[in-house]
Amino acid sequence: MKRREFLTAGAAAAVTGILANETELLQAEDCPTARRELIEVRILYTQSEDAKKRLLDRCDALLIPRCREMGFRKTGIFSVNLDLHKDDKGFDPIYENAVFFMTSAPCFGKLEAFHEALHTIADADKRIQTFTKEALYTEMESTLMRAFPHCPTLEVPNLSPDRVVQFRRYFSPSCDRNRSKRNMFDVRGELDLFKRCGMMPVFFGEMLYGTMMPNISYVLSFENDEARRTNWKKFVTSPEWKQMSSEPEFADTATKIRNLFLKPSAGSEI
Repeated sequence: MKRREFLTAGAAAAVTGILANETELLQAEDCPTARRELIEVRILYTQSEDAKKRLLDRCDALLIPRCREMGFRKTGIFSVNLDLHKDDKGFDPIYENAVFFMTSAPCFGKLEAFHEALHTIADADKRIQTFTKEALYTEMESTLMRAFPHCPTLEVPNLSPDRVVQFRRYFSPSCDRNRSKRNMFDVRGELDLFKRCGMMPVFFGEMLYGTMMPNISYVLSFENDEARRTNWKKFVTSPEWKQMSSEPEFADTATKIRNLFLKPSAGSEI
């Protein structure tokens, strides 16, 4: 594909996405009690285990208090649980020393205000600025999602000291297939089945902006790894799951899945 054709196709896709979501985003911004929250996930990439640990400490010390001051309900800070990925041949090493930040807001304006507050935080601690020699991270990516109707807010299922947080992202080959996967969760009842099997959501989100689109992402929280294994087994062996997963309207809805097991920082509120 020629560069001009690529840019034209990309622009058209972007405009289509913006128009599709414009009304709901504007309603959310006008209404501070919008029913479906906006969820943001940021991933900060570091180059060493030491830098990761120090960045986690700085996030606990600076980001979480700032989020509380700004009225965010809950803020999650995580790193990858490498013990649970030690035999995972599909694990991408780019995440080995990454730090994850998760929060939600009723409107875009509040997330925009937080983005501005990050400048103040960076000014307070030069180690959070990527251009300095002492910088703790080298890159950051951000994803903005809209919560599902049947899981409209970010939740905190448990705060067990041994909790395992599972972050899954489903890539679909087209917007139509992505919509079908969302409906499988939210309309057909897969999300409710998750809950009945003890797989409690932190959030289910439809990606508005970010990487690997079109995309649906969700985060589950388990009291410990034994609970994770037991409850997933209960889910995948259930007759309800076997039935819905075989229905033709849900074929080819998730052709690429990225799965990460996360562990909370000392100060994480999720």
